[in-house]
Amino acid sequence: MNVRLVDYNRHKCEWIANELENTMVIDGDGTDLELLKSEDIDAVDSFITVTENEQTNLISGLLAHHFGVEQTIMHISTTEFLPIIQETGIGSVISKNMSTVNSILRQIRSDLSETQVMTFDEIDVDVLELKPDKGSPVCSQPLSEISFPKASIVGVINHHGHLTIARGSSQLTEEDTALVFAKNSVTDKVRKLFLA
Repeated sequence: MNVRLVDYNRHKCEWIANELENTMVIDGDGTDLELLKSEDIDAVDSFITVTENEQTNLISGLLAHHFGVEQTIMHISTTEFLPIIQETGIGSVISKNMSTVNSILRQIRSDLSETQVMTFDEIDVDVLELKPDKGSPVCSQPLSEISFPKASIVGVINHHGHLTIARGSSQLTEEDTALVFAKNSVTDKVRKLFLA
């Protein structure tokens, strides 16, 4: 089995490398698309994302799923993103919070295969590539302060060809293009946020 572990903390990487004999430890950001591509993410069997930031975990999981990874396992701490997780067919969720686990068990069908793979065409989720107008609601303020519909999330920001994973502190400009994951029912509301 070929295991690769990615962490941005160099000291932690050095410690892990000394503790684990059969694991390739990579000092880097697990949400860096270029890093993921260089590590052939489309060829891995399982992708596990367990950071303390559940938005990062969700975006990483959706991207891994999009690139064709058979099984994605992710850590979440709340039930806010369960509708998206349920619709996309991401197979496994782990949580330190047992009440969250119980909520997951109640909301995800028990007959859902852990390795089920669904394309975006088969589910009620769209991937939108949107360029904001100058002066639109999404420009010049952090994403966390914008009233996006609950069933949507900004995943990736393209700034002149440089791709970054969107975070709450990220700010869009009219020179950016955003990749947004959204349920079909809210795509019109999302698009309006990008119009002046």
